[in-house]
Amino acid sequence: MPEPQVAATCSPVRLLVLGALLIGGLGSPAEGAPILALDLDPALPGVQSSTSLALGGSVVAEIWISGVDSSDPLHAFELDLLFDPGIVAASAAGVASFLATPFLEIENGVGVGQVGLAATTSGPGAAFGSGLLATVTLTASGPGESALELASVVLSEPFGAQILDVTLQPALLLVVPEPGVGMLLAAGCLPALSLALSLALSGRRGRDDV
Repeated sequence: MPEPQVAATCSPVRLLVLGALLIGGLGSPAEGAPILALDLDPALPGVQSSTSLALGGSVVAEIWISGVDSSDPLHAFELDLLFDPGIVAASAAGVASFLATPFLEIENGVGVGQVGLAATTSGPGAAFGSGLLATVTLTASGPGESALELASVVLSEPFGAQILDVTLQPALLLVVPEPGVGMLLAAGCLPALSLALSLALSGRRGRDDV
């Protein structure tokens, strides 16, 4: 299935983050190498980059960040999550606990085929190490496979210097159609159906003999 074509957007509120980046110029390569990854099955240990859902099912996908160096801590971020709108729909999104508090969520846009998030620490603090950056609630709206792609990611340190060399890990969501009558029969429902039919016919014969 071809990749979904999503038009680039530029929300005015993102200027709060981008303006901070301009103060720091083009930035410098971070000593650490931050990694952003989607966990599609938080109930299992580790980061699960793929999962399957029945049609109509939903999952709260977690966006984890790791490898943020203490010498280049995270002060603000913006990102988009892109997906196939014929297969996946988003219903909610939010910034999680990794950013230093207090922080300000300056964009939370849930749209068709994409989610946009941006937030900045409103105090002098910054975060480093690993943690949960954000969550997105996804629903299986159509059968098939959809890539989940993190895009337009900007991470910045205090005073606006951009954190470079960020690794974005892809993810995949498989939506399985609900089983039809044929699949149910193949799964062992035929004997039960035959028994029910036999009982119904026996009851009808009994009434006819009276």
